[in-house]
Amino acid sequence: MVDAFMVIATIAVIVILLVANIYLLAVYCHPDEKGFGDTLFLKILVVMGMSLAWGQVLMLPLDVANSRGLGGGFDMEVFWQVIIILDAVLLVILIPFSIFFYEADPEKGFGKRLSSALCMFIGFFIIFALIFFIMFGFLSEAEIPVKGVTIALAAMQASDTDISSTDLVANENLSYRDYTLNISVSFPIFTMAFLSFVGWFLLVIFGGTGLFAIPMDMINTFRNKPVQKSPTEIIQQRDDIGRKAVAL
Repeated sequence: MVDAFMVIATIAVIVILLVANIYLLAVYCHPDEKGFGDTLFLKILVVMGMSLAWGQVLMLPLDVANSRGLGGGFDMEVFWQVIIILDAVLLVILIPFSIFFYEADPEKGFGKRLSSALCMFIGFFIIFALIFFIMFGFLSEAEIPVKGVTIALAAMQASDTDISSTDLVANENLSYRDYTLNISVSFPIFTMAFLSFVGWFLLVIFGGTGLFAIPMDMINTFRNKPVQKSPTEIIQQRDDIGRKAVAL
């Protein structure tokens, strides 16, 4: 049976996320792109992307709360698969196409911009699909290391009572062996692993660059900050500009 409190709390968190992300978009949006206009679809994608990013983080406490006691009644496997599929659609289809369309020549008509974006997106999707499905065909097994413990049958028969874990560890008839358990992962799980790998790879590149570039930008901004000039310097600069204007 589904826990009514968890349902209400989940819906409330989703609404709060949407409101917070819309507010952040409105605050940090460029002044030239205020309002809806032609970028409404892109603004929806931004809100959707930020909501999914927060949602994946908040899915962990929801999963833990759902497993406590008698459980909250949520099928968390379906929840995770929905989140993974939405991430894949957003990252592989919607965002690349939107980037291609938004970066197209604005002087062209809507039809030419759309056709240009479609051509570039199709090329991107073909390359992505080839890499993804080739890796899925050859790398869709998870290798889990397992330590096997074997006890001789004679030692088991010699004991009239059950053998405890302490006795097993101390027993001289034990033998240990390392195994590798191969498990075929499902398509959603592999999709999550693939996107996570690509995301971490890009984070290392752009995050490392940003950690170096942001302090340098701040230092250069401080070095080139405007300096207040005296009235004499202002008059002299005005006269210099006037002479240059007359010479032109």
